[in-house]
Amino acid sequence: RDVRVAVFDNVSERRTWEFDLTDAVIHEMAARGFRVHARAAAYTLRGRILDARTPSVVEGRGDAVVVSSLRLRVEITLLDAQGKAVWKDDRTETVPFATGRAQSVESARQEAFDRMARWVVTRFEKEW
Repeated sequence: RDVRVAVFDNVSERRTWEFDLTDAVIHEMAARGFRVHARAAAYTLRGRILDARTPSVVEGRGDAVVVSSLRLRVEITLLDAQGKAVWKDDRTETVPFATGRAQSVESARQEAFDRMARWVVTRFEKEW
């Protein structure tokens, strides 16, 4: 249950999101009993943000976005000590948000990161 987590790569147009997603994954793994960045870790988790989009669902007067969503697509790969891929998977999360409910892209981003972090840990537990 020891694993290193590399800072996620990001090929989307949303810069710096990779750092916050990496932190969310590390926090969730540690909360579930994984030893993250242990010296003797035999596995390394690599991740990549493949896409992050916020398509408008409804536009109000003056083209103000009233309802929208955030779609986040992430790929993860578990590598053994020799750098060989043990498994690879990807997932897309979609989180709706509405400005009338005091929600924003930022609140949707945090929810998407939390969901992704829980999925990563669940994926680990399934394999191990």
